[in-house]
Amino acid sequence: MQTGDPHTNLQAVIDIGSNSVRLVIFEVGGQALLPYYNEKVMAGLGVGVPETGHLPAAGIVMALKALKRFKLIIEGLKIETVHAVATAAIRAAKDGPDFVRTIKRDIGFDVDIIKGAEEARLSGLGVCGGMHKATGLVGDLGGSSLEFCVVKDGQIQGKGESLMLGPLSMDIAQKSPAEQEAAIDEILKQAQHLRSGYDNFYLVGGAWRALAKLHMDVYDYPLRLLHGYQMDAPALDHIVELTQDTSEAGLERRRRASQRRQANLPYAALLLRQIFKAGKFTNAVTSSYGLREGLIFSQIPKPEVPQILLEGLQLTLLHKQTRLTYGTAMYHWIRPLLTETMLAPLAFEKIMRLVRAACMMAESGAFFHPEQRANLAFETILRGQFYTLTHAERIFLAAMIGYRYHYNFKLPSALAALLHPRQKELSRILGAALRLGSLVSGRSSNIFDKIQLKLTDDTLSLLFHPAIEDMLSNKVERRLETLAHLMGRHALMEKHPDLAAF
Repeated sequence: MQTGDPHTNLQAVIDIGSNSVRLVIFEVGGQALLPYYNEKVMAGLGVGVPETGHLPAAGIVMALKALKRFKLIIEGLKIETVHAVATAAIRAAKDGPDFVRTIKRDIGFDVDIIKGAEEARLSGLGVCGGMHKATGLVGDLGGSSLEFCVVKDGQIQGKGESLMLGPLSMDIAQKSPAEQEAAIDEILKQAQHLRSGYDNFYLVGGAWRALAKLHMDVYDYPLRLLHGYQMDAPALDHIVELTQDTSEAGLERRRRASQRRQANLPYAALLLRQIFKAGKFTNAVTSSYGLREGLIFSQIPKPEVPQILLEGLQLTLLHKQTRLTYGTAMYHWIRPLLTETMLAPLAFEKIMRLVRAACMMAESGAFFHPEQRANLAFETILRGQFYTLTHAERIFLAAMIGYRYHYNFKLPSALAALLHPRQKELSRILGAALRLGSLVSGRSSNIFDKIQLKLTDDTLSLLFHPAIEDMLSNKVERRLETLAHLMGRHALMEKHPDLAAF
């Protein structure tokens, strides 16, 4: 399918799992992807497989019906690239290969029954594509199995592991919590990756995302985005208590977290706590990226997270090449302000990555109503589908754009509390720099060749070529003074004939 840019395309992922059959269509551009369409059908193909060794007849009928619908959607969108995989339930069932052959014969999809180690690797690739330099152990919990994959600095380490620890495999309805805990601990003894010694455990899978949602709800967390949400060991102990609560209030909490998965949440919480104890983890990090995203990333040679972020911005910005060129020019223009001393004690490389992203988004509120532009642009970026960002980084990035559109933008106090004090200061400074750059350039990337910022210990100077002197209005001067004041310097405008001419 042709999209807004000839360098992007739609790709479909079909994931035939133990609980659900899902179609996700991504718009893919370079190393970035954005969800275009997402549909799942709870076919329950893993129900009864441990006892009978066969896929349930009702589940087969429901899955085939869903896949036929998916086929029509894919054909309607003229999608040429389809990645179709089946996981634990199909692996374990004696008639799994027959089911896959039926799909090929009746519908036309080539479905790959992937091994547990490959499922773990793909989930790890997904996490690496969605988290900046992910380091730790990835755990992907499905209906039948749990996959482990070690990642370090955004790269897969060794082979993955697969354990039959999903709720369907553990027959949780017939076991008390104490019996479940004992059975979990016995199986976890087989997991070599729990001895990896890392602090982070990355949560992949709907049940664990539901636990994170429950935790957010209980603690009234201000940024309701699951990707990047973090919990520590005491939080997990509390979650186990909450999910074991059978009062009406406790059941309602579970329903709010996930109507479909509420029955499995107590087991998912117990499993997560026991994993934490066995692996001595300190931090659980929720990931919205996993197997399906990993399938896309597996086709990209060594995807780089900074490039994923920047190319993701290209997709989000509707492929407006002029806006992207402008953002690049803006970044190079404000670059002289960004010294390691100025950014200290924050990590220079991490801040620069976010500043470049902010420059790409500098005109993201261009079509909003002027009176609401700052707030709408802030909310759009705060809740947008940008990955590889921690929550603090996401707030920092959105705040820069809020201040870009209004000097007196009000950053919500609950969100500001999640930032480092220097991040709060820098968001105002860099927002003011974007605000100045937008005005002085007339939003034209070519003008940036004729103006330059120069920073000294006590002065912030705007150097300009004489040919554009008429561009420098009183408003430009006021915005320069505002930026200089925030940086603790005096403002100076200075004609400079050596800068590039028209």
